[in-house]
Amino acid sequence: SVYFARDSRNIERSLPGGDNLPVLATDNIGRINTMAVTPYGRIFFGNSSEVAKLEADGSVKIFLELEGDDVLGLAAIGENRFVMLRRARGGAVSLEHVDAFGNVEVLLTPDQIASASSSGPVASANQD
Repeated sequence: SVYFARDSRNIERSLPGGDNLPVLATDNIGRINTMAVTPYGRIFFGNSSEVAKLEADGSVKIFLELEGDDVLGLAAIGENRFVMLRRARGGAVSLEHVDAFGNVEVLLTPDQIASASSSGPVASANQD
């Protein structure tokens, strides 16, 4: 299956055979910038103010408040853990690990990241 954000607000799941199944349909969340699906089908999605989690019952839980930072990318690394590429308001980008309780650990600081964008890969600065 493939998950995608339709109209940057609603999440759908593309099933084998071409049918689409609505997973989340709401006007109560901001624009979805990125999402990550865990091995068991839980969905995390991020925008410019928060990372939210779509619960098994269809409800949405705000998992992490971002205070205006942008989420450039999410990658699930477990059922309730993910890594996040975050751009602060001032433009500094960091790579962070978020655990099941919403605790954030910085993996790469802005000084360690040579370049990052929503359309390109992350390159770690050469540390001599």
